[in-house]
Amino acid sequence: DDTYSAKKYAYEGLYYYRTLHPYAVDSVGSTKANTLMNYMIEAKAVSDSANDGVSVSQLTSEMKSIKKEVEKIVMEHNGISGTPEALALAGIADRLTLVKLEYVDAIDNSGNVINDMEYAETVAFAGGAVEIADENAEVLSAISSSDFSALQSKLSSIVSNVDSKAAIYIVLSGADDATVIVKNLQLGAGEGGANLGSYFDTIDRLLITAQAAYANGDSDLAFELVSEAYLDNYEFLEAPIAEIDTDLMHKIEDNMREELRNMIKSSSSYNLIEAQILMITNDLDTADSLLTGGTPTAEAAPVASETSGGGCLIATATFGSEMAPQVQFLREIRDNTVLQTESGTSFMTGFNQFYYSFSPAIADYERENTVFKEAVKITLTPLLTSLTLLQYADIDSESEMLGYGISVILLNIGMYFVAPAVLIMKVRKRV
Repeated sequence: DDTYSAKKYAYEGLYYYRTLHPYAVDSVGSTKANTLMNYMIEAKAVSDSANDGVSVSQLTSEMKSIKKEVEKIVMEHNGISGTPEALALAGIADRLTLVKLEYVDAIDNSGNVINDMEYAETVAFAGGAVEIADENAEVLSAISSSDFSALQSKLSSIVSNVDSKAAIYIVLSGADDATVIVKNLQLGAGEGGANLGSYFDTIDRLLITAQAAYANGDSDLAFELVSEAYLDNYEFLEAPIAEIDTDLMHKIEDNMREELRNMIKSSSSYNLIEAQILMITNDLDTADSLLTGGTPTAEAAPVASETSGGGCLIATATFGSEMAPQVQFLREIRDNTVLQTESGTSFMTGFNQFYYSFSPAIADYERENTVFKEAVKITLTPLLTSLTLLQYADIDSESEMLGYGISVILLNIGMYFVAPAVLIMKVRKRV
């Protein structure tokens, strides 16, 4: 019923496709690419007709018809083949897998949300499975009406259980049951599905388009495109990448989902956005090569791409959200103070290599152990306090950066090592 949003997305969709049109010409030919362009223009015209008093039901019907035709060409463009029912079942199966993965990290044993991002994604994936099933009801019920009816019932229960924050085992059990039904339906659906390479290609295109949108001052569209790159594509790559390199999987996830989106929200400079995207795409190339057995070819990136990126994994896990004030504070100190000098940039380059060698494991353990999480929170407090010195310092030269930086490092050595050592020595003397 939100005709304003429909119009907004139709306009943005047309803008988005215009940036991808040359790629579509290469992959599906000029005839189909032009047809796709015409569909996008038609969708915009349909959304405009809302101003002429056209009913919402008619608008919805026309948009769904256009959507089906667009999806056929887009699937060919992305290297996806197979019957409509096979593609639908593959999509449902993917989302059920992600429901199980995300819900475990989203809810604790008491039914409380412990990670807002993971919970929101669980809701999205559960709803996405229902949407795919509903949109393909005709072809799926033709395979087996009883199985399809059972699948719809299971998917509806999963959505309801996720919404009510049911116990983890209930949601996982429901997803397992639904997956069994999907497999039964797949026996009569023919071949279909997407290869992993298509996800990498789609992410690359979405990030490039997001960069172009940001350059044109459309930060809202840039944010949505990055979100789509992560939620609708990278999520499906996480499991296979993690089987080969867990640290790399977490690094890409954090840099795309948290860092890049926060940089867009905070109106970071275009150069930083460009560097961040380049770093992510280089890491994606590495992941793609690891999965395919090839050799990655990383593009040369400016210094900022090596340093301005990288997420505050431990702080984010400790304080519960990438938008937490403490995490925002660390990010601002890094980007607005440390990285503004060559010495600070050099320091961050070496620090990031060290930090990413252990931070993913600590962040994961924090999510699993609340006691450990609280201990880390207490440990980080002195560090955050000491870094306020940099926030108020007027650093205009390399020497000042070195001076303040060394002072903060010595202060932290004193707080974390010297003070405890002195305390231990005094206790021993009294004993």
